[in-house]
Amino acid sequence: MTNRQQGFGLPELLISLLLASFIILALVNQYLHAKNQHRYAYYAAGQGLELQAVVDLMRDSIRRAGFTPCRSINQLISMDRRSEHKNLQGIEIQQKKQAHIHIQRMSEYFDLIVKINNPIELLTHKPMFKPNQTVLIADCVHAEVQQVHAIQPAGSGQVVILSQPLAFNYQKPVFIGEWLHERFYIHNNKQEQNALFYQFERADELTSYVQAMQAHLKQAGKHQMLSVVLRTTHGKDMGFTTLVRS
Repeated sequence: MTNRQQGFGLPELLISLLLASFIILALVNQYLHAKNQHRYAYYAAGQGLELQAVVDLMRDSIRRAGFTPCRSINQLISMDRRSEHKNLQGIEIQQKKQAHIHIQRMSEYFDLIVKINNPIELLTHKPMFKPNQTVLIADCVHAEVQQVHAIQPAGSGQVVILSQPLAFNYQKPVFIGEWLHERFYIHNNKQEQNALFYQFERADELTSYVQAMQAHLKQAGKHQMLSVVLRTTHGKDMGFTTLVRS
């Protein structure tokens, strides 16, 4: 009897190819799923780091709101001599369609006023200021915002000539420093999408991951606390609460 070698027939070959196709398709799908998961994890990690940096910046600015060397601006009798607006606040919230957080404070790079020559001339210890600069003058009771009209050198310091006469009688120590404004707000970016912006001298987009913001300022005894909620592009809320300088 003759032994004949039998191979795969056409039906068996087609079935094998079909099974191989299913296996390859499953492997490809698994690869694509893993790749998408990696992309999402990478995107989420990048988003998380960026949002944390934004929160750190906001916390730092909020903590320093209202700074003057002696007491918070909220605790001083104060006035803006440019507009005669009284009772200056370190932090203000404007609730429009989106919350706007306004922060005001004296720069940490302030100087001591050596002598008040007359109501518009102040002798400072260091040559720190320039014409048209907005400054805050403060002791431990009063404070006022002024605009520098002119500067004159005076030994190691300078004479600061103000645009308006002083509104208050100050008691030593008296300080002078640049009056700073910061603002966090939601605005359309170049892609016509809501994004979180930060304004300090100029406006810059902080992140496009934040599409909405809510803020609530409350009094806790002698302290103020600001609660902020950021709505991210994934619809999740990222909230934090920060104590404002007292």
